[in-house]
Amino acid sequence: MLIYLGPGNTNTVSLQGTSDSKYLGMVFAPDGKIDVGGSSSEISTVNAQLVGDSVKVHGSVTVDINFQGELVFNRPATLELFK
Repeated sequence: MLIYLGPGNTNTVSLQGTSDSKYLGMVFAPDGKIDVGGSSSEISTVNAQLVGDSVKVHGSVTVDINFQGELVFNRPATLELFK
């Protein structure tokens, strides 16, 4: 967990930095806002999960989304019998 804002917290998380900055982890702000931006020379790497009410990525940052379907949770099928 990189940054945690509890439910009901509507503040804004702002990720800024220098070219040496590296963010790794989850930013969890379910009721808050997440702001990531700047030029690519200002912020080097954001390797994180961003969970927020709104997520804003701006500037000249590059966004790569690596989706791995085998890691997505699926509830196993169930069958209930009633007599």
